[in-house]
Amino acid sequence: MKKWLFNPFIYVAGSRALLIGWVVMIVTAVIGYYSNTHFTSIGVKTGIAAPLAYCLIEQFVAWGCTVLLFYPAGRIFSTSAIRVVDVAGTMALARWPMIFCAVMGFAMPVYSPSQSVDELIKSITGTTIALSMLVLVFAIWMITLMVNAFMLSCNLKGSKAVISFIVSLLLAEILSSFILHHIHNYFI
Repeated sequence: MKKWLFNPFIYVAGSRALLIGWVVMIVTAVIGYYSNTHFTSIGVKTGIAAPLAYCLIEQFVAWGCTVLLFYPAGRIFSTSAIRVVDVAGTMALARWPMIFCAVMGFAMPVYSPSQSVDELIKSITGTTIALSMLVLVFAIWMITLMVNAFMLSCNLKGSKAVISFIVSLLLAEILSSFILHHIHNYFI
């Protein structure tokens, strides 16, 4: 059971993982649309309404940025032959815990640009803080899955794996946030 929760890539990889991951990403986007929950490579934001098209684009930009940075990192640091479909598939499947974050968005307050800072502060309740901590747990779970996906699909271990993962993940988060910020201006 532990392997299925933290390293399902032993059983599912390549195009099968990619297909399952894309389905999960689409479901997450639809739930996120209704719950006003948004995603970057590893970040989660709630309470902001956006069109469904933006929510779908958001999922694929976040996933695409991780693939765009993890695949070259694997090629540079691994001596093995690496397939794009393995990196893309495992990174897509690694995003599945975000479904829970999208569902938790239903319990979070919705913000509007017209709200004052005082109104925003008053909307922060004990429930909001508890749910935010739970979202953090799911984000950590996704990052754990991403580490395992990266190490398995790129056949990396040790310090090469850790350093290249951390650098690639931080760059993916920056890149996805940058792209989504500019796309956001067209939709909202």
